[in-house]
Parts: sequence; structure tokens; C-alpha cells
Amino acid sequence: MRTFVYVDGFNLYYRALKGTHHKWLDLLKLSEAVLPSSAVVERINYYTARVSGKRDPDMPRRQQFYFGAHLVRDAFLGAFEQAAIITNDSDLAEPVRIVVKEVGLPVILLTPENRPVGSLARLVSDVRHIKPSLSRCQFPDPVGSTKGPIAKPSDW
Repeated sequence: MRTFVYVDGFNLYYRALKGTHHKWLDLLKLSEAVLPSSAVVERINYYTARVSGKRDPDMPRRQQFYFGAHLVRDAFLGAFEQAAIITNDSDLAEPVRIVVKEVGLPVILLTPENRPVGSLARLVSDVRHIKPSLSRCQFPDPVGSTKGPIAKPSDW
């Protein structure tokens, strides 16, 4: 199935990556490791709050808005056959409900927490846990690029 993955980067970092050595995460490898074998990941959409020196309490809300708006837009456009969301944020329940109930497309929750939030778990077609797969879904170190190798930061 044509699958788009939507990543709540803020939630992923604070619920699964902060304080670990798993930040060199290959999101495609992770998605393919935890999704059903029938899933063909065609796109990964990553949403996060900008890191800056200025305090901006609305930044996480804007990130959630873009995540939800793009999920719903892509569903209505028929861009995917199923969506997978990496989050555990109950604020995203309404966009997920629209995709599942009004558009009729399945959504798989890839949760960074041991216990998925109920408002999301009740809506989705499947719940999968990502933490057990984090260590085996890292980029190689270094990663090759057209400009030369990129090394994993030592504190990652």
C-alpha cells in the first residue's frame, strides 16, 4: 500500500530520543521496520518546532497545525492509500478522525511511548511501538554525501 509517514518531530524527540544515543535515526528504515510488509513508504513528512534562542510558546501548536492540515489535505487528494503517524499527541486526534472516518483511509499509529494515548488509539487501524526498533534503525556512521562524509555527532 502507498504509505505516507507523518513525523511529529517534537514528540519523537522528547518521548523517544532525548537522553539516548539513537538520534542518528534513519526514519525510512524505522518506518519500514515497524510498518506491515505491505506498506510501501513513498514519502516522509517531518514537522518540528524550530530551535532558536527566542522563547516562542506557540511554535509547537503551529507544528501540530501543519502536521494535521497536511495529513488531511493529502488524504482528500488521494495521495496515499494509508498514513502512518509518529506521535502520541492527543491534539492530533481530530485530523486523524477526519482521515479515518470521513475520507475512509487507514492510519497506523507509530507511538514513541509504551502506552498510546487513548484518543488516537481508538481511531487508528493499528498501533505499533517504535522504541524497540530505534537502535537498529540508525544511519551508518559516517553517511556518504556528494560533498563528502557526514559523521554522527559524538554526543548523539
